[in-house]
Amino acid sequence: FNDEEMQEIAEDVWAMPAYMKEDDDFSMFFILTKIESGETVIAFSQGEMSDGNFSLSEPMVSGNGLNVLNSHDEKSAASVLHFLNQISKANEGDWRMIED
Repeated sequence: FNDEEMQEIAEDVWAMPAYMKEDDDFSMFFILTKIESGETVIAFSQGEMSDGNFSLSEPMVSGNGLNVLNSHDEKSAASVLHFLNQISKANEGDWRMIED
């Protein structure tokens, strides 16, 4: 997405910027991992700076992540949604609700 690369941040957990701009303190990342069923899921996490250290927030489901991004930058949220829809259209994934 946007010429960014995924990086493994923990065993079988990958992150890639969904929104990150040089002059903006807000950032959002795709988080990809497998759940107990063995399916791969995409969630979102906000980038956070604290005492000069960068970390990621607790993951949030894609709908919540898109809403957070949309409240910050509507155009970027639309671009991320388009990207996720393209994955689904290419039969590389499907949108559906994950039950607790």
